[in-house]
Amino acid sequence: MQEEQEQTKKLLVGKYEIELSGEHQIDQYQNKWKKYDKRLGELSNILWEQFGAYCAVDIGANVGDSAALINNKYDIPVLCIEGGDKFIPLLKKNLSRFKALTEIYEGFVGISEQNILEYDYHDGTLSLIQNINKDVNSNQSIITLESILTEHKNFYNPKLIKIDTDGMDFLIIKNSLDVIKRSEPVLFFEYDLFFRKQFSFDESLSTINALIDLGYSTFFVYDNFGNLMTVVDSNYLTRFNELNDYLVSNKTFGTAVFYYDICAIHRNDKVLAEVLSDFSRNDLYKNYENYLKEKKEKQLSGMIKDSELLIEQDNYSEAKKMLKKILSVQPDNSDALINMAVVEMNMNNYEAANTILKKILTIDPLNEVAIYNKNILESILEYEKENG
Repeated sequence: MQEEQEQTKKLLVGKYEIELSGEHQIDQYQNKWKKYDKRLGELSNILWEQFGAYCAVDIGANVGDSAALINNKYDIPVLCIEGGDKFIPLLKKNLSRFKALTEIYEGFVGISEQNILEYDYHDGTLSLIQNINKDVNSNQSIITLESILTEHKNFYNPKLIKIDTDGMDFLIIKNSLDVIKRSEPVLFFEYDLFFRKQFSFDESLSTINALIDLGYSTFFVYDNFGNLMTVVDSNYLTRFNELNDYLVSNKTFGTAVFYYDICAIHRNDKVLAEVLSDFSRNDLYKNYENYLKEKKEKQLSGMIKDSELLIEQDNYSEAKKMLKKILSVQPDNSDALINMAVVEMNMNNYEAANTILKKILTIDPLNEVAIYNKNILESILEYEKENG
């Protein structure tokens, strides 16, 4: 009996349409939270604009959604590291669409071949679980990042390393310090205290401390929805202790934020940190202005619909009041102008109605609704002229 093929769905990421497993939830999250899984793409663009051509390493590549995000604007070579054999077919298929050089390492990043791990698939992602009593339930190998990069020489000195391994990020960073020290890459990783069975409070702080010792001086902290929470560039352990306290409070009393995404920048890239900070602030207020504009548009659209309901109820005086409010904000709103013309016609204010319809047709000579109402108005005026 032929095995049933897994259902997939498509998602546009930047300039590439990729395929996801049917259970993957990124599209649903992005519909609800507009910055979800978008920050990495912004970062990759800024890196290109600051440094020119560079290469990236994607640890926990899944089906290539992060690689597509890194390539959302510029063609950036990416080494995708993924040990989940369930993801490999879609990863290969998605990467085949990219213009930039891409390579795949099929395996997990660990301390050594002697790491004993098992993994679990859920909601389109994969989690590694340490378990000293079980063998690795995969044919994939587990080796150090240094060994992988030695094998994939095009990516030996990456400028960007993204890590998203559902709870193993701290361990991967601490066991890849040789690579990090050599290349001083920008690191983008998941900061989750609770994903693994072991509580990762001390592990998180020791990871941050290790990066500070290597010269990392600026940490952009995003909540799991993509909102920039803070930038830590001094009093590091105090600030991260406070951030940990916030996650623990969420876990204890009701979760609003589940984890952080961290962008760590080396002190030698101080200018990059300043550019990213400026971009984040400008982007925030630009999007906030767009949000206010969209909110106003929705509000005015609702008022126009309400005015139409009042017209249907022959409540012309209230409809006129509402339409005046709309036109005080948007004097050229054609829908509001047409409704106002209809109100004036029904209140026998034919001259006012004619003036409004002329205004609409000056703005939009082909407006069919305005032409229709102007014809009706002309018929009324002709009838009144004939009948005195």
